[in-house]
Amino acid sequence: MHALEIDDSYRVERVLAEGRTGVTQLVTIKDSGPFVRKKIPTELANRAVWAVLPSCKSPRLPRVAATYEMPDCFVSVCDYIPGDTLEHVMASRGRLSQSEAVQILQDVCEAVSSLHNHGIVHCDVNPSNVIIAADGAHLIDLGIAQAMGQEPSRDVAVLGTWGFAAPEQYGFASVDARSDVYSMAQMLGYMLTGVVPDPGSVDFAQALADATVVSPALADAVRRGSAFEPSARYQTATEFSEAVAAACAGKGDASKGRERDVSAASSFASADAQRKHYEYLRQKAQESAQGYFAAQEKREERESRVSAAIRIGILSITIISAVAGVAMLAVGNFSRSMERYQAALSQAEQEKEGEAIDDGVLSDAEKEKIASDAALAGVQEGFDAAKDSWATGIASQSEVDAAFEALTLEESGWSVAPSGYVHYAFVLSNAEDGFKVEFPTVKIVGRDASGGVLFSQEQVLNIIMPGQTIYFGAQAGNGTAPDSVEFTVVRPHDFAVSKNATELPAFEVGNVAAVSDGFGGENFTGEVTYLGGSSPDASMGQIAVTVVLRNGAGKIVYGSTGHVGYPAEGESTTFEVVGGKLPEYATVEAYAQPW
Repeated sequence: MHALEIDDSYRVERVLAEGRTGVTQLVTIKDSGPFVRKKIPTELANRAVWAVLPSCKSPRLPRVAATYEMPDCFVSVCDYIPGDTLEHVMASRGRLSQSEAVQILQDVCEAVSSLHNHGIVHCDVNPSNVIIAADGAHLIDLGIAQAMGQEPSRDVAVLGTWGFAAPEQYGFASVDARSDVYSMAQMLGYMLTGVVPDPGSVDFAQALADATVVSPALADAVRRGSAFEPSARYQTATEFSEAVAAACAGKGDASKGRERDVSAASSFASADAQRKHYEYLRQKAQESAQGYFAAQEKREERESRVSAAIRIGILSITIISAVAGVAMLAVGNFSRSMERYQAALSQAEQEKEGEAIDDGVLSDAEKEKIASDAALAGVQEGFDAAKDSWATGIASQSEVDAAFEALTLEESGWSVAPSGYVHYAFVLSNAEDGFKVEFPTVKIVGRDASGGVLFSQEQVLNIIMPGQTIYFGAQAGNGTAPDSVEFTVVRPHDFAVSKNATELPAFEVGNVAAVSDGFGGENFTGEVTYLGGSSPDASMGQIAVTVVLRNGAGKIVYGSTGHVGYPAEGESTTFEVVGGKLPEYATVEAYAQPW
């Protein structure tokens, strides 16, 4: 119900794309934005991936501003990146120069490496998902991203982009870092030749082999990166990026001496054999897709006739409950409506069998009538219960004002990364002793030396309980370094303030240490122990761990937040919070709170 409120708060400026992977919109909310909102069908949403994405700090990836669940879809809201897609650039240019293509490839490799470091495979690296902005290339649209080693289900598999998706993505093997390497190699070949890499055609291979179009060293890098067999490819995005850079510098393959599974690659050495394998995969994927979507449509059509009235009842009860602030009431009434429906259906079928008409099977019209009666009974019960509990737990206007006054920014601090983005941390406390605030929000504004606004965005948290203090750190900005950054608390929505009857869970963080991230920066590891207490109703069932860095004077200079699942009460779980290239700091602190 809160998600419905949040969803309605956004204003749709225009639809950017729409298809089987969902609808993508350009949206604004109040005086903030624009943002890109993607509504992903429930069956395609990989929630584990979206839970990890906020920890990916690469400026080549869109910052995740919010995620929430709707009845029929999963919604992500990300920063809008102004620019044109590589697909449009290629349509107007034909093909790119070697220097342009390689620079774009290096930027995309940086984004993909960040995803892989967090166990995520993009699964759809292609020209339509690369934005060419003023500061370089950015990788967008993680609608079908998968966890490393996850075998794509048939509905996800067919949503990859033909010609750029790796063979294993068609539901026949698990995906890993090498799947994205394949896609990037195909995309590099496309940028250099201007020919769409259709595996069933010889045009792409012929263009790649033309030394007047692509240097032999770069062509070799593309061919190895897009080898049919994953073990014959570059094994990481970094390795591929380094090989491309070496090819441009005339040094050949930087990993030439590295051992490879040549025998595996040789079984697919023939171009004809590769094309036959691709065509087989394509045919099977299409057959699988047709069967899946046909069965899905048939199932939805069958269910819609019987359950339309029930869904109306659910929606009505949800609206009533949202207004009354009694979420559990909707669940209870819907359950009772379903019990009424099942009982009436069973009785009607028995009567039908007694009459020996139509083999005892009810008609659709009879089932609709039973469902409608059950739904209406549930709606009426919802009205009656809502009237009795109208004032329960709901904050008055004066109480909302008091809750707003009780939200205090105890301290904040920030620093600018070499990329121009801001890394910040703030400390928010709730001095109110009776009311919790869901979705507390802090506005972050960056200004230049003259006071002009360089960026303005809002950081929405999950929940803050009475007496709780939250530490939170993340990245902000748009790549232009500000001279000053302001942090202010946003007044909470009326519906977000309510009485609290939940004991705040307690955590203990220990063994915090800085470790190398392998790229010249540092990450932070440690353990968090769950000491007890109940997770708030609005919690997503995770623990947010925030690392705060301070300089010698004790001032905050950096913050970053990661997420882990709850261990059993009294037990510990390990965490690693991504840092990167950090400012000079003297002390490290780590805090945990429910999320």
